[in-house]
Amino acid sequence: RGGRCGRAGRLSWIIVKYPSLLLRGEMVAPENISRHRILQLAGHLLGKRVAAINPLAFTDGNFTKSDIADVIEGNHYGVPKNSRSEADFAGTGIELKVTPVEANASGDVIRPKERMVISMVDYGSIATHERWDGLDALTGKLDPVLFIWYDATDDDRTEHRVVWADLWRPSAKQSRQMQRDYEQIRSKVREGSRLSGSDGDFLSTCPKHRGGWDEDPELADSNSIVGHHPTLDHAQRRGWQIKPGGMLEILAASTDLPVVTDRARGLSTDALYARLEERSKIGGIDA
Repeated sequence: RGGRCGRAGRLSWIIVKYPSLLLRGEMVAPENISRHRILQLAGHLLGKRVAAINPLAFTDGNFTKSDIADVIEGNHYGVPKNSRSEADFAGTGIELKVTPVEANASGDVIRPKERMVISMVDYGSIATHERWDGLDALTGKLDPVLFIWYDATDDDRTEHRVVWADLWRPSAKQSRQMQRDYEQIRSKVREGSRLSGSDGDFLSTCPKHRGGWDEDPELADSNSIVGHHPTLDHAQRRGWQIKPGGMLEILAASTDLPVVTDRARGLSTDALYARLEERSKIGGIDA
């Protein structure tokens, strides 16, 4: 009896923790979920408040932005926190990104709230690769990306709502811009100049450390994430990023909405929610 209760208890915990992954009575590991099911689950999120995805995650009222991502990535999809170079859904190559948008003070314009961090910068790979799409750290995380966009305007995080979901991979135009940005960054790496978030218009880098440069060159060299810098003794820990302006471009193209610039740069809030209503009626997202 004790054994059965123990197994039942564990199964109940799994169902509560990963409710959307109970497919045909069996748990499915993230790496084994089909592309169709991944998109189907994304469709289930449209219009939902994050607190409704897993109510038990918000019972104590003390949660952060990262907890919201955990609910969608962990509870809804069963994707554990990781810093692997491969995509979150390894079987399909799909990377999952949970991204907030926020309205301006008047509420009529909404835009991505932050950049998207992709992966760690490896200076040695930059020095030996002439093209951005030759770096596994980039292509492995961008081909494609499943964006889950949620409205983070309300101060009450339980009211944050999923407003859009879509697959994205760089278009030909974006890829050309990323190459121009990459060449600028690569040139600075090869000449030993310090990188900055102002590098590039779409693709750039951002700090990924708690301050300063690595003081111990041996420690930096032994870190497989940072790698060897071709010219400097001390390598600053940085990550690849899509800049906020690039994120807005991605969302605008995905929703087929124009970028408005009269009061604030972004999308019309009413237009985005109208698109959400249209897509919710369809019940899914395009493959």
